Amino acid sequence: MTEQYKIFESVLSGTAKGNPYTDIWLKAVFVNGSEMIQVNGFYCGGGTYKIRFMPERPGVWTAVTESNDPNLNRVTLACESYP
Repeated sequence: MTEQYKIFESVLSGTAKGNPYTDIWLKAVFVNGSEMIQVNGFYCGGGTYKIRFMPERPGVWTAVTESNDPNLNRVTLACESYP
């Protein structure tokens, strides 16, 4: 659970080959009812990628990632936010 207006962070494993800082893209669209917020992920080194999201209202936010790295593509994320 994440407090409303606090940062939710998801850590994912992907490729470290080549130059992941420029070669790999990662994003997710978080949905809560009719509200949708797209966020970009980023590479942290050692094959680790992160997605950070700040819920703007309480409830369950869900997302599915999109990426050109098969290990990062179509990963389901969920964040439950409370006031």
